[in-house]
Amino acid sequence: MSEIDQYDPYDKSSGGKPGKPVVSWKKADVGDEFEGIVVPADFKQPEKGYAVSQEWDNKARQPRVWAPKGYTTPKGPYRGPITEMEYIAAVGSAQGARPVTRPDIRFVTDYRKFEFVSGPAKVRAQEEGTDDDGIRRVIIDGQSIREAHTAALEAIGADRPQPGQRWKIRLATQEPTPEGGHKNTFQCTIWAPTPETMKVVEEQIAKDRATAEAETPDASDPYNAPAGVGAGSQSEEPPF
Repeated sequence: MSEIDQYDPYDKSSGGKPGKPVVSWKKADVGDEFEGIVVPADFKQPEKGYAVSQEWDNKARQPRVWAPKGYTTPKGPYRGPITEMEYIAAVGSAQGARPVTRPDIRFVTDYRKFEFVSGPAKVRAQEEGTDDDGIRRVIIDGQSIREAHTAALEAIGADRPQPGQRWKIRLATQEPTPEGGHKNTFQCTIWAPTPETMKVVEEQIAKDRATAEAETPDASDPYNAPAGVGAGSQSEEPPF
């Protein structure tokens, strides 16, 4: 198996958390549709339908940050996204780097057989004996899916993902790239929350709260002290 076959860019955003992987389109066929109900990423913020994650450069396999002030390229001054290593090369450290962020949306689905899950994430789950609980995450990364989800939100009078919305994302086209991957385009349909979907949201919030309470660490244990905050932890709201 080649390196390109083993590498799944969607898996890089899974965070190594079996059961809550990012939806992977690597093995999907044109016409395949993902469907789910938006639930809060954090039960402590029940009105918020998304989290924020850092963009990833699939080619360089590094996180993206905004170029520092005064950054130049052979073509002239540049203020767009660069890799974290390019930032470090320019200023000497990652201190002060501002991550390029994107929406990270969590869904409850009817999937129970690791559908739309990358191979590496599925293997991790099976090795740990974790069942598929149907939770999936979709990261809005790439021009096509950004445009598709923005248009779908506007169609129902919404400006951002909200708990209780039902989403359907369809793989519309898929073209091979010179690197051996695929360039995908998507279509998206979003339905406004209903009493039925809000019941699903309430049930998931209750599950998340119970899980958090069961996993709360002992605050008196010095090993549970908060970790330091690195450059990649500086989150910013993504534009919608």
